[in-house]
Amino acid sequence: MSEEINKIREALIERARKEANEIIEKAKEEAKRIIEKALREKEEKIRKIKEEIVEEAKRKAEEEVLSEKIEAKKKIAHVKNKIINEVWSKVRERIEQGNFDREKSLRKLLLESLEEIPSSDIIIYVNKNDKPLLEKILQEIEIKKRIINIRECDILGGVIVESADSLIRIDNSYDTRLSSVKYRHIHAIARKLFGVD
Repeated sequence: MSEEINKIREALIERARKEANEIIEKAKEEAKRIIEKALREKEEKIRKIKEEIVEEAKRKAEEEVLSEKIEAKKKIAHVKNKIINEVWSKVRERIEQGNFDREKSLRKLLLESLEEIPSSDIIIYVNKNDKPLLEKILQEIEIKKRIINIRECDILGGVIVESADSLIRIDNSYDTRLSSVKYRHIHAIARKLFGVD
């Protein structure tokens, strides 16, 4: 009987060993599956973190590039404005030098101004250097208005004609006309100077 018990015991031990091995194998497979899943999840987290870092870096780089572009455009605009103002200064210098028919210009501006004033009594403002030229023009043309006074003023040239009651004022000075041209044609001037707006 003892041999039979030994056989049963051996059979039970063998069966227990087999079941233990199966449990161990299943546990190993489960552990392997859990480890692989954890590794995949970890890799996915790392990939997402890398993507977030790359996206953040791209966003910051784009912001910096945009900021630099804006700053560069401001500097370019500043330089362009400076150049336009220098060109405008040269234009003013040429007008001051009088390298054109100043008498003809003054006559035209005066006649235009006189047509716009319905009043019969007027005051004329003129650059002090142009006053003798204006007086000469006034002697040569027929004026249906009474000139109350010719006054000197600080303008580049041209005339300002005003009704005696100061209600109407026609500014045909070179200063005003130049400002008007500059304002109306600034984009065309910029295109000529720089090729683009």
